[in-house]
Amino acid sequence: MTGQSGSLQVCYLVWNSHQSRPLWIQQAEKLQRNAILPLISATSSPIHFQGRLPLYVPMDHDTSRNLDELRASRPLPIVSELIQIQKCQEQTPRDFSPFRILLCLSVSGANRSQNSNHTLSYTRFSEYDCNFAAVSYTCRPSAFEVPESVKYRVKLKSGQTRPAKVRDVVLDRVIKYILSQNISIFWIDQECIDQRDKNAKNAAKQCMDVVYRRSRYPVGILSTPLCCQEDIDNLYELLKGNFVGESPGVKSLELSISPWKAQKVIDMLFRLTCDTWWTRRWVFQEEYCAMERMRLLIPHKRGLNKAKDIKVLGNITDELAVAASSFRMEATRFCIASRDHRIFASIKSRRRRNLVLQRVKSYMMLRKYGWAIGDVGRDLAMSTHILADLCRRSALIPSDTLAIMANCCGYATRLQVKQLEAAGWRSLSLALLALFILNGEILRNDRGAHGDTVLDFIKRRSFQGFDPPGDTRHLTFIKRCRLPNVVLCKDGIMTEGYVWERCQLFKPRSDTWRCDESADWRAVLQQIAHQLPRKQRYLRTSIEKYLHGVSPRAMRPAGLQNIFQEMIENIAKAAKDGKSFVLARLQGYNQASAMFVRNRRSTTQMSIFTACEPADDAWAGPRSRFLDKYVSLRVDLDRQNDNGVPHLRTKGWVNGIWFPGSSNAQEVVFPWPEWIRATDSR
Repeated sequence: MTGQSGSLQVCYLVWNSHQSRPLWIQQAEKLQRNAILPLISATSSPIHFQGRLPLYVPMDHDTSRNLDELRASRPLPIVSELIQIQKCQEQTPRDFSPFRILLCLSVSGANRSQNSNHTLSYTRFSEYDCNFAAVSYTCRPSAFEVPESVKYRVKLKSGQTRPAKVRDVVLDRVIKYILSQNISIFWIDQECIDQRDKNAKNAAKQCMDVVYRRSRYPVGILSTPLCCQEDIDNLYELLKGNFVGESPGVKSLELSISPWKAQKVIDMLFRLTCDTWWTRRWVFQEEYCAMERMRLLIPHKRGLNKAKDIKVLGNITDELAVAASSFRMEATRFCIASRDHRIFASIKSRRRRNLVLQRVKSYMMLRKYGWAIGDVGRDLAMSTHILADLCRRSALIPSDTLAIMANCCGYATRLQVKQLEAAGWRSLSLALLALFILNGEILRNDRGAHGDTVLDFIKRRSFQGFDPPGDTRHLTFIKRCRLPNVVLCKDGIMTEGYVWERCQLFKPRSDTWRCDESADWRAVLQQIAHQLPRKQRYLRTSIEKYLHGVSPRAMRPAGLQNIFQEMIENIAKAAKDGKSFVLARLQGYNQASAMFVRNRRSTTQMSIFTACEPADDAWAGPRSRFLDKYVSLRVDLDRQNDNGVPHLRTKGWVNGIWFPGSSNAQEVVFPWPEWIRATDSR
C-alpha cells in the first residue's frame, strides 16, 4: 500500500497474521496498536506487503544478538551494509551555536536568601564563561524521590511564568549545591533545551559533551541515601585511601581492614551503585566528559555527622558532595584489593563486588592493577572500553547511543539516525561498528576468534598492544591512536599514510651516555645522529634540524608536536637502555628517513605503516576533531590491488621517529577481518 506526500514516497507495512513476526515488529504493534504510520522512504521503489501494521519503528537494539543470526537477518552482506551505512554520514558541521551563548537558569536574589519566591529566570552565558553547574540526573524519579513538580516556576521572555518541568526534589538539591559553590547559574537539559523543537533536540544530542566539558561545576544527582553514621565514616575513609595499601616492590593492592569492615564497605558501595544514576547511557557521557570536575550529591539522613573534612564530603546540609573521579578510583582499588579476600567466598558477595566494579571502575586504575583480577584489556583502545560500558546501560531511545559514543570518544564522523532508519539500515550493532571504524579505530585483521556479538567482536578484534612512549598519560595517548581519513570499500578499510621498508639495523655505541647518567635526551640524540652510518645523511640532518627547533612538516601542529617529542624522548631512552633500532626508508628511496625501536618480534621483512592527522579547531569544519590522530604499526604487506594500493595486515605497535619530507601520504587498505568479509550464507 503506497501513497504520495509531495515528492516523498509514503509506504505502509502489512504482515500476514500466520507469519512469525520479528521482534521489532512485535514492539511496533505493542506501541502503536491499530495505527498505520507512514515511512518516508529514501528509495524510489515502494515496499509492498499484505495486511496492515504500523511501519515506522526505531533502530533495532540488537547489540546482544548472535553474529551468525545477525548476518542471516540482514538484507545485504555485512560489508555491503557497512558501505551503505557510510553514506549516512553527517554532511554538515555540528551546530554549536546554541552552546556558544548558552541558555541557562538563574537563581534570583530572593531564592538565594531562601525566600518563598521559587522563580527561576533564563539567562544567556558567554562561551568563555565556565562558572555554571551542568546538572546530570535521571529524568524518571527513583523510589526515593517524590515525583511532583509544583514548587518552582520558570520566568519566560514575555514576563509570564510556567511550572518547572524538573521535579522539585532535584531543583532543591541543585540550588543548594550551586549556592554552596557561590554561583547562581545552572544548566539542566529539560529546561534549557526546547523539548518541542525536534531539530533543536537532535542538534543538542550531537553537542551535549560541550556543556559538560565546559562547566566548572558539573554535578551528578544520586537519590539513594546513606542512613547511618557508619556508612558516612566508611565512605570518608575509603575516599582518603585508608582501606587499601600497595605491596612493597610489587604493583599489587591489599586490604588493610578486617573482613567484617570490608563486608560493610562493599555493602555500602553496592547500595550506592544500584542507584539509577549509574544505569543510564546519557549519564555515562555526562560524567565522562565532565572528567575530574564532576561532583556526586549523595543524600544522607538528617543529623549525621560529616564534619571530618569538607574538602572530601562537602558542606551542604543533608548532602555529601564527593568527587566522582575519587569515588571511582578508590572503589576500583578496593574491589581489586579484595580479590582474594575470604568474605567474597560466597556467590552473593562476589556478585556485589563485580557489579560495583562494572559500574564505577576507573580506567586508569584498571590499566595499572587490572592484571590482578584477570583484566586483559590493558592495551585495548579506550573507545572499546567506553562502548562496552555504554551498552551495559540503558537508553530510552537506543539510537541515541550513536551520539553518546561519538561525544565520549571525540569522534568527528557522525551518522544520521533519521537517514539510517529511512534507508532501512536499522541495526544498532552494525551502525556502532561502522561508527567505530569510520573514526579510525584499528581492527586486527589477522586470523583469530571473532566472538559472539558485534560488541564482543569489537573487543576481540580491536587492536591490542599499544605502547605509549611516555611514562604518564597513557590513556590520553591511546585515545589518539586512530587511522586518518577512513573510507570503507569492498576490499577493506582504506586510509592514508606512509609505508616504510626496513633498510638496516643500527645499534649506537652507548659508552658516551653510560658514563654520564644525567645525559638528557638532546645529548643522546646528538650522539645517535653522529653515529648513524655515513650513507644515512638525510636521517642525520633531519634529527639535527629537530634539535635546532625545526619539526617535520607533518608534525608541526601543536598536538602532534607533543606526540613527536614523546617519540624522540622514547628513542633516547631506548638508546640508553642499550636497544637496537630499525632504520627504514620509503619505497623508491635509497636513504633511510625513519628510525624505529627494534623489539623481539621484528623480522627481516618487516614493514611499518605510519600516519597522522591534526585536530581541527573545536568549533570549525564539518569534521571537527577534538583529538589528533597518530599511528605507527608493524604490518605485513599482503599484496597490492590492480591500482597499486598496498594491502596491509596489522602485526603490532612500534615507536619511532619519521621524516617523510615532501613525500605525500599514499592510500593503503587494511583488509576486512574474517567475520566481516565472510560471504553471506543465506
